[in-house]
Amino acid sequence: MANGYSVSPLSVPPDGGVFTYGSAISFPTQTYNNSNYYVDIVFTPSNPPLSLSLSLNPTSATVACNASAGTPVSTASTTGGDGNPVTYSLAGANNNDFVMGGTGNNEVVVGPGGINQADCGKAWNVTVSASQQ
Repeated sequence: MANGYSVSPLSVPPDGGVFTYGSAISFPTQTYNNSNYYVDIVFTPSNPPLSLSLSLNPTSATVACNASAGTPVSTASTTGGDGNPVTYSLAGANNNDFVMGGTGNNEVVVGPGGINQADCGKAWNVTVSASQQ
């Protein structure tokens, strides 16, 4: 490559195409006839992410019409993962209906408003998610 080539952030100066040949690991320092050499690099992480499996006990629950704030409804647990702390989140419920709480913040509990007579017979569909940083 007699003229060099540049595409930010990479550049090759004139006569900058280098190579190495052989089975041993070495830094490329050889050149031939102003040639440019391309190599495909395949990256394989040494520790692929481990999947995190979530379960709820119970998976479906009935809550009393007069349940007070903090009443446990279901407990989330995980298996697998990478050993980092697990964060649980709740979707599909008004913040006054149900929240994540408990000692490990892994319980679905009745929210700060409690369950009152107006909520009797109401059905809630909530989704619990688990993630790791």
